[in-house]
Amino acid sequence: MKLIQERPKLNHPKRYIFALALVIFSPLLLMGWLKVNSFYKDHYVQTNVPVNIAFKPIFEIRDKEKEIQEKVIEATKPAIPANESANDKVIRLVKEKFGAEADKTLLLLQGESGIKDSDTEVWVYRYWAVNQSSGACGLFQALPCEKMPCGITPADIECQIDWGKTYIENRYGTSTDAHEFWLAQAPHWY
Repeated sequence: MKLIQERPKLNHPKRYIFALALVIFSPLLLMGWLKVNSFYKDHYVQTNVPVNIAFKPIFEIRDKEKEIQEKVIEATKPAIPANESANDKVIRLVKEKFGAEADKTLLLLQGESGIKDSDTEVWVYRYWAVNQSSGACGLFQALPCEKMPCGITPADIECQIDWGKTYIENRYGTSTDAHEFWLAQAPHWY
């Protein structure tokens, strides 16, 4: 009786390499297929998303986040009265944009473009003010007037306040510092 000698099974490196390649490249091939397939591309795969979250329904998460953001924005918007006067608009916008510095900003505006109504004793912030001798204009008295990228109409009030805020921050840092500088000048300017 002849014994058949079994050939020993060799663990060829080629088999290991093939198995390793299969393990590594299968998910990548699958991801490539998903990116090509429009349904999965539009609903489940976002480009540049880590693989561990690529299969979560991202569109649902985005919709929920957008809905929450819209609610937060709506809740934080100040109520704007329909019959708000231009003067009230100036005061409201200064308080919104300058925060804790609003009082000093309003003092600065009173000195630059404000006038106190003798009948009501209320400060009127003149967004239309033009200095006859220097040509400075607007709430913050931009000099020259062309420096400010907006006009001197009621529609330009917010633009003037944005410009004034940028000017004060760039030149003085705070409205308090700008007001102190303004007080130290004779005649007043800043």
